[in-house]
Amino acid sequence: MSTIAYVLIVALVAILGYGLSRLQARTDRQTSIPFDSDTFPRDAVRQALERMGCTVAQDSDGEVCGSLPLSGMNWGQQITVKMKERELLVRSSFTGSQIFGGQKNQENIDSFLREWIQREKYAAVTPSESASQEAFARKNARKSLMIGSLMAIAGGGFLTLVTFIPAHEGASPGNKFHLIGLGAPALFMGIASIWAGARRLFARHEK
Repeated sequence: MSTIAYVLIVALVAILGYGLSRLQARTDRQTSIPFDSDTFPRDAVRQALERMGCTVAQDSDGEVCGSLPLSGMNWGQQITVKMKERELLVRSSFTGSQIFGGQKNQENIDSFLREWIQREKYAAVTPSESASQEAFARKNARKSLMIGSLMAIAGGGFLTLVTFIPAHEGASPGNKFHLIGLGAPALFMGIASIWAGARRLFARHEK
């Protein structure tokens, strides 16, 4: 394949990637929740995300991100909650490139709002209720770990084909480029899902 052909392919992929990112942005959903404090309610946000089935992937003083693993016809979603000027900004977006399915992100927003409204109910739970919530969170973390492992194995398999199969056995430059496009996103999203699940399980184990 000539240098010009490679340049054209790279340019085409870049254009398609930009177009997909613009289309994917239309599937994101977000909302804001008034909050009468200057302090980010980190624990309450984290607990609301876990009650709706998320595995907390990022947890800091100013932002908490929860992930929902791949299921059905979507790559999984990330729900991000941060604070700005006494408002909680909640955003749900797909983990991978996906240009349809905005309704799923809206369902995630609605689910978080329901759990947030009920947060006072969970402020003083009984030991048995606390144990039940912890078991539910650990179940989701194990699911995240398992699905992430499968994605990482699949992505690594594609990249192994790219690396080790010579061109005369079917892995032409064009085919290798295609396999990289399939394998790399699956590998990186799988690793992120593994990290989120393991981090959640290990953090609780420490306690």
